[in-house]
Amino acid sequence: MLSNFSPHQQFGFRVEEWVADQLAGRGFQVRPITRFMASGDLMVDSLQVPVMVEVKAANPTWAIFGKQRYPVWMFNIRRLANIDHLFVLVCLGENGESWPFVIPSWCFFGRGQIPRITSQPGKYRGWMAPYLNNWEIIGQVAAQRQKHTPQLALWGGQHVA
Repeated sequence: MLSNFSPHQQFGFRVEEWVADQLAGRGFQVRPITRFMASGDLMVDSLQVPVMVEVKAANPTWAIFGKQRYPVWMFNIRRLANIDHLFVLVCLGENGESWPFVIPSWCFFGRGQIPRITSQPGKYRGWMAPYLNNWEIIGQVAAQRQKHTPQLALWGGQHVA
């Protein structure tokens, strides 16, 4: 199936599959969202309400300050929908390491569209640091969605599936 897609798309599918495996390994029921124009890649169905997950991955680029080279991971989140869902930003290391930052979408509201990890992800101390490997945050996203679900029904809103 993947042979029909570009190398960039294949890379994205493999990272989405890795994130789905991480969630399933923690007891969540996960399925892919198959519509390519949807605002998410995965759906977690085993919570009070479904939670959409948007997966982004980045290999390091290198910034040079003085004579030092520093790794930088950048993520494009331009399609940020104004809904409660989860982002999993995966920093990929040169030796196969993966550092997932599991972040609620509302943390990006009012911020730039290209979040950056500006040091080795395990040592990063910026605003996203508390979200490194924070898979439990999905419960907060589900609670937020459940809190607002009755309001969505009043306006004719629907769950994205």
